[in-house]
Amino acid sequence: MESIAGAYGSDSDEIKGEEAAEAEEEEEEKKEEPAPKRARTEERPVLSPEPPGEADPELTKRLAQFREKGYNPTQHIRQNREFANPQILQKIVDYFEIDDIGSCYPTHIFDPHAIVARRAKEKES
Repeated sequence: MESIAGAYGSDSDEIKGEEAAEAEEEEEEKKEEPAPKRARTEERPVLSPEPPGEADPELTKRLAQFREKGYNPTQHIRQNREFANPQILQKIVDYFEIDDIGSCYPTHIFDPHAIVARRAKEKES
C-alpha cells in the first residue's frame, strides 16, 4: 500500500509540472507577440488657451524692443565670455532679472518669498 505522503507527493509534482508548463507557454507567447507600435501622428501640438486678462504693458514693451533690435538671447549668451564659467546659472538669473524662487501660483495660495523671509527670521533667533 502506498503511503499518503507518496500519493500527495506525486499529485503535487504533477500539479507543479502543469503549472510550470503553463507558465512557460505564457512566457513564450509574450516573447512571440510584438509590442504594439504607436501610431505617429503629424498633428501639431495643442497649445493651452491664452490666460485671461492683459499682459503686463511694461513687459510687452520690453519684448517688442528686443524684437525690433533683432536680439537673440541664445546667440548673446554663446558669444559672451562672461557666461563661459561654472556659475552661469546665477549670471543668467542676474542678467535677465529672473525671480529664481518665484511661483506661478497666486501669493495667497503659495508665496515662496514668505518662506524665505520666515527662514531668515528663524535663523536670526
